[in-house]
Amino acid sequence: GNLPFQVDEETILSTFEGCCAGGRDDIGEVKWITDKESGNFYGTAFLTFRSKDMAEKAVQLTGTEIWDNRNGAGRPIKVEHTKAPPKDRSKKPIREKRDKPMGCTKLFVGNVSYEATEDQLWTLFASCGEVSNIRWLTHQDTGDFKGCGFVEYSDPSAVDKGIELDGHEIGGRRMRVDFSD
Repeated sequence: GNLPFQVDEETILSTFEGCCAGGRDDIGEVKWITDKESGNFYGTAFLTFRSKDMAEKAVQLTGTEIWDNRNGAGRPIKVEHTKAPPKDRSKKPIREKRDKPMGCTKLFVGNVSYEATEDQLWTLFASCGEVSNIRWLTHQDTGDFKGCGFVEYSDPSAVDKGIELDGHEIGGRRMRVDFSD
């Protein structure tokens, strides 16, 4: 951070190449942070190093000045570790399902996308059998959808097909489907 707004990749690479055993080739990526609307550079960039040791050396460069041509002086840069990238949720272990209650005709459905439509969900669950009722939970004060609810089938055998929708993705979210009483 605190980079001059006109800094270029060459300047960044030459500043950090001393942290790397193999020079610039050990810097995997330079990602410039810009305003989404204007495209203007914010003065912050993310660098990806090939090893943790190299990143540790880069953090020690905090305070190093990079020349700012606009005011004719050096700007002390800020270098720190970033948080780990988000985990790949597709590899998230599947939660254990409850045992199916005797004569079960109802499923709990959670983690439903807020962008999912009522028609999408009825159509999806009706593909498993005749749906007798769907009750989506809403916030008492606002009436907003909570992202979960219950699907009830006319026939218990449809529940066995409906449970297979566990992990089905709608609107970028993988639904959680389980047996309910």
